[in-house]
Amino acid sequence: IMDAAADRGAAMTVRLAHVVNYGPYRRLPFSRQVNYDGTIIFNHFYGNYMPADPEYLAAWKRANRALYDRYKTHPGFQGYYVMEAGGESMILDKPWLGVVSGYSATMQDGFRRYLQEQLGLELDGLNRRWNAEFANWSEVMPPAPDFRSGAQPDLRLEWLDFCRFKTHLNNRFWFQTLIGDIRTYDKERVV
Repeated sequence: IMDAAADRGAAMTVRLAHVVNYGPYRRLPFSRQVNYDGTIIFNHFYGNYMPADPEYLAAWKRANRALYDRYKTHPGFQGYYVMEAGGESMILDKPWLGVVSGYSATMQDGFRRYLQEQLGLELDGLNRRWNAEFANWSEVMPPAPDFRSGAQPDLRLEWLDFCRFKTHLNNRFWFQTLIGDIRTYDKERVV
């Protein structure tokens, strides 16, 4: 296809994705989305892993690099179309169905990193912020949803921090990380 595009004076922006419904789960060893109750979330057509999984992110980096290595001199290679891995939102929250993601081990680690690196919190600052008494960072876990309030918003600061973390993963972290990695070896093509 890229040869045909180049033969006609056109170029392609390439999007990588896994869209095999639940097939990837059988073959790829990455961290699955885990609901607040500990169950695996299955309700997404494309299938999806946790964007905070370092191995998953590394696989996407390797895939983009392989694309570059293979086509870097090809006249039909215009650039990279970076999207959420599953093609839609990577965070599968549907609280009206009792589905609230973000409770896998990789997300717990990612949430702790977010609190420290993005919010700049030390453990004592987090304890003051959440009115908690954590002795070490390994005790810090994503908060459970509070469904008792019905349609009223959950305004607990720890819940808001967790929701912001997931928004950060979906809207900033994924794109900035992949685009930043691409720019280390390809400074010219469209991303």
